[in-house]
Amino acid sequence: MTWSKIEFRTKTASLESINWHLRKCVDCFNPFLSINVDLEEYSKKIFNNAITFEAWHGLELVGLIAAYFNNLETRLGYITHVGVLEEYQRAGVASELLMKTKSYGKDNGFTRIDLEVRTNNPEAIKLYKKHGFIIAEQNNTSLKMAFNLSANSSGKNN
Repeated sequence: MTWSKIEFRTKTASLESINWHLRKCVDCFNPFLSINVDLEEYSKKIFNNAITFEAWHGLELVGLIAAYFNNLETRLGYITHVGVLEEYQRAGVASELLMKTKSYGKDNGFTRIDLEVRTNNPEAIKLYKKHGFIIAEQNNTSLKMAFNLSANSSGKNN
């Protein structure tokens, strides 16, 4: 896989491509994504309510971040899904999608982006920390992490 074959887009994925992507990524989550959510309904919710940051290889949606930037009162965004197909992992796809998500939030006047990650997913936690997310809360099974978009002009937390 080379970067020249990956195209990054925002909010172009169809309901069908989101559903296909979630089904392809289902076993990348522990526990499997389908154990906690109805994939059909989750696909619809993402399609109807989220801004999607997408990595495409040809006609395949190989990377997806779905984020809600709809709370105009608090100006807080929330990342509900981060997924990269296994064969595209560790190639910088998730990093590029995270940077695009943070830029979108900052450009649209949001002050913070939150997300939740399972404590049994150290690679994801490391990725989020690398991108400036800090642990805001934690329990035995998950961490709530936050990225302060208004920390400084570079978009990185201090």
